[in-house]
Amino acid sequence: LLTILLFEYQAAGKIGLTDDEIDIASRAPVRWMSSRNKISPRTPVWSDPFCRFYYLAYKMADRWWLRFQEWERTKLSCLDRFFWEHFTVYARRDRDGRTIPIRAPRSSYYADPFVWSKDGRTTLFVEEYQYTTGRGRLCAIALDEDLRAGPARPVLPLDVHCSFPLLFEHDGRLYMLPETSANASVDLYVCEEFPGRWRLARRLLYGVDAADTAIFAHDGRWWIVTSERETRRGGRHLAIYSTDDLLAGEWSPHPVNRERR
Repeated sequence: LLTILLFEYQAAGKIGLTDDEIDIASRAPVRWMSSRNKISPRTPVWSDPFCRFYYLAYKMADRWWLRFQEWERTKLSCLDRFFWEHFTVYARRDRDGRTIPIRAPRSSYYADPFVWSKDGRTTLFVEEYQYTTGRGRLCAIALDEDLRAGPARPVLPLDVHCSFPLLFEHDGRLYMLPETSANASVDLYVCEEFPGRWRLARRLLYGVDAADTAIFAHDGRWWIVTSERETRRGGRHLAIYSTDDLLAGEWSPHPVNRERR
């Protein structure tokens, strides 16, 4: 019951859980707890050291295997992407049509660009996909009048893959709706200090694998259009939700969401 309550509060955005685990099937469980040591009541007391050694060896081997699988899934996959997946973001100035590429470090590439001007500053928000980690992170890059790019400064330093930093204004405040499908959620952030400081304003959807989510207001309602999938290896489909209040209303699924089932 406690686990259910903790995950409900996490899904609602009220608390943040750490990555600490006690389960035997974990790459890095906490050291002060060891679970699933199931020994028959008929086991003699004198065999206790042997039982402890068995579980110690078993769990070390289990963690090694899980870490190897993680390394294979991330590092090898990243190495493969380094050879075939490269993108370039370009900035274009309207008044004279000047277009220049925004170069990413060799260990990464930029994608999903969004440009925003505030207080006389023009900033490019992008996903920086890092080959070394196999994850994307969101960065803000200042652009001067000649489209010269400043250093990429990370924003929303979440410990999951982040991309598609969609920006919009509401009631005089700047909001961001990034893709955080690895968190199984659609989270709305409000800007507290442009461009680098953001705060979680509300978790709009949770328990969903939603990618490249768009949001807009129409006829007195707010609408979310996104790309969802049911399973990690499954295909994606259109999903639509709406509410009458961006910051407090309940998001209702559109009937089109049921049709794809």
